[in-house]
Amino acid sequence: MMNEKARMVVLARRPGADISVDDFAVEERPLPELAEGQVRVRNRYISVDPYMRLALSDRNGVSAAKPVGEAMTGGAVGIVEASRAPVLPVGTMVTSQFGWRDRFVADAAAVQPVAADVGRPSWYLGLLGLTGLTAYAGIEYILEPKAGETVFVSGAAGAVGSVAAQLAKRRGCRVVATAGTDEKVAWLKDVLHLDAVANYATTDLTAFLAKQCPAGIDHYFDNVGGPTLDAAITAMKPKGRIVVCGAISQYNTPNYC
Repeated sequence: MMNEKARMVVLARRPGADISVDDFAVEERPLPELAEGQVRVRNRYISVDPYMRLALSDRNGVSAAKPVGEAMTGGAVGIVEASRAPVLPVGTMVTSQFGWRDRFVADAAAVQPVAADVGRPSWYLGLLGLTGLTAYAGIEYILEPKAGETVFVSGAAGAVGSVAAQLAKRRGCRVVATAGTDEKVAWLKDVLHLDAVANYATTDLTAFLAKQCPAGIDHYFDNVGGPTLDAAITAMKPKGRIVVCGAISQYNTPNYC
């Protein structure tokens, strides 16, 4: 075990206004020997998510600043390849927050065993993971839209937005949405069958919402913040509800932490 190593992505420097490949480095570091109650896991899938941007600055806001030189973290699905924890035998599939690396050693309590017979293990990082549960909580527990109501979803082609839009449709709502490319707009219309979709990069969103939602918006699932949020607020009905899931349009700006 003394020679066991892991390759991992570390934060090499604080990013500027925009993320660069030079902000990161790939390093090989030794793994510790397994202690009682620990496992060694080989990752099969990792997730790279917008929220991770917040920890790369030194503003210490929603996320504490990640020290330069420290390995990145995030959702991951892996297989136990060595174990000193009886509850997690070799071969067990687990999820963890030890992403951005090919292998790691952790206490058994730091990983979660999951069923290996799902359609795709990567679903634990999407529909069955953080993004899917985020969308579910926002729609089913916070907004609780009723059939016939209008729900606006920004970033609707993303991991969270696409699930939120489908949950709203499942409830019998009229769903309008935005996305960032014409290809994504077509997918939302043709595959998810949303009622109206606009490319925010080429569309006046205030005019779009006024045309598509003349009576106003009942619910807004916000993933992006910024000008899209401004347009949505203008179009909201009195006592309309907004769930603030993210503000990804602002993550590279100095006024968001």
